[in-house]
Amino acid sequence: FPNQIKFTLTGISNVEIVEIILFYKISQTGTWQYIYPETSGTKNMKATGTIVTSGNSYIPSGVTFEYYFQLHNINGNYFETEIFQFDYLNPEHTWSKARKGPLSIYSHGIPSQLIDNLLNDANAQFPSIASLAGIKKIKPFSAVIVNNPREASQTFPVISKTSTRDKLYGGFAFQDYNVFIIGGADLNVLLHESAHLIIGQATESPSARIPAWLNEGLAMYFELPLDERELTARIASTQGMLRPLENMYS
Repeated sequence: FPNQIKFTLTGISNVEIVEIILFYKISQTGTWQYIYPETSGTKNMKATGTIVTSGNSYIPSGVTFEYYFQLHNINGNYFETEIFQFDYLNPEHTWSKARKGPLSIYSHGIPSQLIDNLLNDANAQFPSIASLAGIKKIKPFSAVIVNNPREASQTFPVISKTSTRDKLYGGFAFQDYNVFIIGGADLNVLLHESAHLIIGQATESPSARIPAWLNEGLAMYFELPLDERELTARIASTQGMLRPLENMYS
């Protein structure tokens, strides 16, 4: 973590094994994929398959992997192992999982009462978000809370060194995986990223894209009111500094 996942199979066969295939899927996407692992031995065998999870192949924490091996022998028969699964999380930590309504939260080192409060407060806001999005039932989604900048640098996607250093991002939502990652147990950040995923559930067509200004605006709209933020907006409006909607083409 966070660069790759390595799958290893060791076994003994009375019949010569000629091919081994590793099948895996991320539960949130539902699509099985496969790779041919590196193998050694035909009866006393070992196979190792690697999936890259960083860079252009970045996979966010909080997803669930399922996998199994398929072995083909020289007689044309094949054998499949049972299906195993695990949650993809930083193994340096012991993680807890709590769920209420559609939201599951993965965390470590945070008091359970604080997580329960986050779940209760967030679920109280979800019906309003779903109503605006026009959806009747919210599909399950997950949140991963990281506790400090070091964890964030390991877990967040790499945007730029400057952004990471200046802590410009409080969280990232990954619509394709129904998961988001946030830094710290902040209710407003949790509501913000939840809104991205819930609203995104109303636009599942691959060709449908919510304009960034609208997506961010709606996510911020469902955060709890902050007096200083409202004051900033009012001053900007009075001074003519707000960009008109007609100018927001992209």
